[in-house]
Amino acid sequence: MMKTLEEVGAGDAVIRGFNSIAVDTAKFDCDLYRFLKMDAEAVNSYTGEYMQNYDWSEFMTAYLAKKVLS
Repeated sequence: MMKTLEEVGAGDAVIRGFNSIAVDTAKFDCDLYRFLKMDAEAVNSYTGEYMQNYDWSEFMTAYLAKKVLS
């Protein structure tokens, strides 16, 4: 993954620390992150589906639905 990111000039999207690795979410566009910031376009584009193939996503789907209604 790191090699591929470096090849496309996105190696700085990964933050490495002592015994940790993360991504700098400011370095890429993500509809979920835009939704969580209540970006109108992202919220309006949400159709109630979020990673349906994963059982753990049900919690986030419920959270997103609650955000849409509030």
